[in-house]
Amino acid sequence: MMSPRLMRACPRFGSVLLAILAVLLFGAPALAQGYGGGSGGSGGGPGGGGEVETTGNNLSYPVVLVGSATLSLREPPVELDYSMMGYYWYGWIDPMGVQVACDPGVLPCPPPDVDPSAVSRIYLQKDAYSVWQGAHIQSADAVAAAYFDWSDNLESTVWSASSVVRVETVPFASTPGALGFQMWWASGKGVDEVWGARATNADPTGPTDYPFSPNYATIYSTDAWVTLQKLEAGGGSQSAPPDTSGYAWNAAAHKWDNVAAQTVSIVPGTAEINVGGKAIYGYNWNLKRQVMSASEAKDGWWRLTFSTSANSILIGADTVLTPPPPAVPPADLMFTAKVDPVNNLTYIDIFIKSAKGGGGSKR
Repeated sequence: MMSPRLMRACPRFGSVLLAILAVLLFGAPALAQGYGGGSGGSGGGPGGGGEVETTGNNLSYPVVLVGSATLSLREPPVELDYSMMGYYWYGWIDPMGVQVACDPGVLPCPPPDVDPSAVSRIYLQKDAYSVWQGAHIQSADAVAAAYFDWSDNLESTVWSASSVVRVETVPFASTPGALGFQMWWASGKGVDEVWGARATNADPTGPTDYPFSPNYATIYSTDAWVTLQKLEAGGGSQSAPPDTSGYAWNAAAHKWDNVAAQTVSIVPGTAEINVGGKAIYGYNWNLKRQVMSASEAKDGWWRLTFSTSANSILIGADTVLTPPPPAVPPADLMFTAKVDPVNNLTYIDIFIKSAKGGGGSKR
């Protein structure tokens, strides 16, 4: 059982009003019993008052660990247990079916026209006083990727040679019945997004009142690589992709042979838990600092390849290159990923524009 945190003084008058209002409308904090045998507490000071101690993200979405792969998970609690004692926001579904949220430190929150019975708490990620842990399944055998997701920003954006490009690759296995924690958005967009575990707006509180079984799990194996490979020495043209028909995969070197350019960066696959609670392969590709072979331009066509051995993650002809349902894939793509089942890999060819254009541009 986690020790209750010390109540911290609210330095602002608005925070005092917040505390009073929260008690009158939604009840006073109390202990919450978690399933799996542990226990936790509700947020004693939601949003807006005092300093939040931050830490890593909690695992919310189930994950399959292949072979000897491990993840550094926040402890306690144990798998499928929780301890909610940190800051929370309020969330609800609006009449249009859109999930919205508000910070209790900014009144009125929730607005007076929102039915209090429809309001949930969103216990924020990276709070030292809120801990939960979704299912993690160890597999001694290779695991088939039913779905594979390349990050949307690679498929729908033309980045420049001075950009820092977020490269996320996520294989998914079919795991009916594997449990996790339902995540709701709180605020922000992109690198500033904040998410948290949905819980009841009552004391005792609990996220397990909203059972979450996505029927899929992400897959993590240490036997995986992301290869960033320039395809032409010059800048080329976005409207004229190079002829790639003669490329041959070199599994030992984790790169394509018979490519005109020589610049290759090979990144070993390492897992991280993102703000949504998924274990993914993530890498920040700093193009401004990308080391190039002599006389080769940074702008032009690049191939990004996710490869793995046949005894870890299986990428086959039936692997679907979208997130699993119920996610809806983006409809308007500039670049399309492909599967190479013979070589047990997937890749996407993207165009990088000159740094003179700055930033990234979408269609």
